[in-house]
Amino acid sequence: MEGRLKNMVHPVIRLLMRIAAAAYFEKVIVKGRSNIPAHGPCIFACNHPNSFLDALIITVIYGQPIYYLARGDAFKRPIGAKLLRFLNNIPMFRKEEGSEHMPRNMESFSYCNQVLKSGDAVLIFSEGVCENEWHLRPFRKGTARLVFEALRDKTLSEKMKVIPVAVNYSGWLGTGNKIYVDFLPALNLEEFPREQGLFLRGFNQRLRNVLAEKCVSMDKGKDAETQNVVTGFIMKNLRNGTEKAMKTLELFKQQQGAPDGDRVKKLAGYIVNEKVRYYSETRVSLPAFLFSVLIIPVAVILNFIPYCLCRYIAGKTTRRNVFYDSVFFGSLVILGTFYMIILGILFIVILHSALGLAVPAMALFSAAYFEFALRNIYCYLTPVKQKQIKAMLSALP
Repeated sequence: MEGRLKNMVHPVIRLLMRIAAAAYFEKVIVKGRSNIPAHGPCIFACNHPNSFLDALIITVIYGQPIYYLARGDAFKRPIGAKLLRFLNNIPMFRKEEGSEHMPRNMESFSYCNQVLKSGDAVLIFSEGVCENEWHLRPFRKGTARLVFEALRDKTLSEKMKVIPVAVNYSGWLGTGNKIYVDFLPALNLEEFPREQGLFLRGFNQRLRNVLAEKCVSMDKGKDAETQNVVTGFIMKNLRNGTEKAMKTLELFKQQQGAPDGDRVKKLAGYIVNEKVRYYSETRVSLPAFLFSVLIIPVAVILNFIPYCLCRYIAGKTTRRNVFYDSVFFGSLVILGTFYMIILGILFIVILHSALGLAVPAMALFSAAYFEFALRNIYCYLTPVKQKQIKAMLSALP
């Protein structure tokens, strides 16, 4: 019965999350789709910069049943545990939650094996903790243990794939950011020794090396403010933002105090002092500007209520911690759906026509293009700042 209910409910949830993602982010940039297996057992091993939102976005992109290894302490309350399990969450206990719970992880690994045998996917966050920062933290052993236990099953060892996934955000704590999701080639599991200790160390090191090449990571010991400003700006405003941000950070680390390092600091200073939020690599045309001017009031009028309500809920319940975006996004999925339904019904009644459905459609369209419109207006009205930023970016190697 539960399986049938999941098959009915989960596709609807994924659809609603896809719609919410279009409104919450300026853009979701996906690379490596060809590396996503079309079928068969699969483990996605991902970094973890933004709490539950990381899992929700990967779910939207994957579009098929997926299970998640989640913090064991989230399953303490029976009702919450039942809901989490219905949403395909599997408890994974850490030492911080009590060493007495650690043996229960074997039950979770066994359950994961059953999930994989059924041809579904498992998502695990290899860092084990979440922080809103551009930094790849040390890996826990959970991912390596999960893979090791799965490989002990002959059926899985022959066809299971482990796909590293790099997730990078241009910023946190609110709407309008860009998110980059890169599905990397499957790891070659034959290269690791089958002795448990050697496997765990070798696998973790290999996975970390692969993700480190694609995850934007700052050097915390060197002028963090400059790195934060430039990294967020580049990822928000440039094509191939992750690659360019990583290149700029590496340049800054190696040449701080040298001319190139000073250019990075100069760029950061200009962005902060002039309050530059947007930059366009191409000139914004007059039609694009006029279109954007029309979009903004429509978006504000039609989406003001759900936006403010969801933002209030997120701020009140999280105090703007690492769960802020997840709660904001989740509230938008639930309350935004009810709001759009009510809005549609209201205008059908007012207009005595199904054309009333055009109003929630306009609300969704304007929300999806709101940040795009803000960018166009800002860049069109600030040609001097755009020219200066372009010159500064061009001065970087």
